[in-house]
Amino acid sequence: MSAQDYDADQAEAMGTINKALNADEIDEYVDTLVRRIAQFPADSINACKQMVYESIDKPIDEALRAEAYWLYQATSKTPAIKRFTLADEQGLEHDIENQRNWNELVMKVQDIN
Repeated sequence: MSAQDYDADQAEAMGTINKALNADEIDEYVDTLVRRIAQFPADSINACKQMVYESIDKPIDEALRAEAYWLYQATSKTPAIKRFTLADEQGLEHDIENQRNWNELVMKVQDIN
């Protein structure tokens, strides 16, 4: 709203972008990200894509309905429901170490089918 320009480091610090990278770091970062995403169930990836497609240019209430629908698709018709059940039964979301290492926990549960 200020119409000010920010460099990538400032934008990252403010949360406007997720990560600022030097040009020579981009290829490795993208390769790592692609390998990570490829480990997720295809149905869950598809549900995320569909939610984005259906939400574009819609009023917020319609976009949120689409998000809720596709979240249900991703969590009820894929191995995700088993993962959520296990997390709930074991109280994983209440463990501060899991919160600190969320990225690692998410990848570990990918083996639960």
